[in-house]
Amino acid sequence: MFFATKNDITEVVNAVDQAMSLKYVRYGSYPVDQKYEIIERGADIPNLGIAKADQNVGCTKYVVTEKACPINLEHYTRTNGEARYTIDQLLNYDSVVLTPAGAYADKAVIEGEVSTVSNSPVAQAMMKKFASALRKHFEKIGRAYVGPEAAQLLDQGYRLTQALQSPVGSDVRRGSPP
Repeated sequence: MFFATKNDITEVVNAVDQAMSLKYVRYGSYPVDQKYEIIERGADIPNLGIAKADQNVGCTKYVVTEKACPINLEHYTRTNGEARYTIDQLLNYDSVVLTPAGAYADKAVIEGEVSTVSNSPVAQAMMKKFASALRKHFEKIGRAYVGPEAAQLLDQGYRLTQALQSPVGSDVRRGSPP
């Protein structure tokens, strides 16, 4: 887990993008007539470092994979007859999921994460690159990696939290145990 502003997470994705040839695609469900967008660089993710929601689970996620890998889709029909397709990690084995999250409402930084359910060599190599970049560019505060700007916001009174609804005692704070 990590806490990052736009500038913080840009350092991380730039480091990973320099080491590997990756693409980013928004995780989720799409109308069948809407083409998904391939983002060529992590730094070009729309609203990078700005949390879409007041909790991690509501923030935008991206399937990250090598540029040469196809994006696998699953088509389905809703009960109302609408045809849709989904993009998720289970369909794209050689991938990780990036949830950048970030600053929210001038009072918190919502927890971001990089994760995978895959043991594939490609997915594990991406996990190692992201972990290395987080360790290099962020400081460890308690149980989380915290970017330089997110650390400044913490010192200014912002909450570093998974969700604004969570008890303040579960926030990442300086001096908190790992």
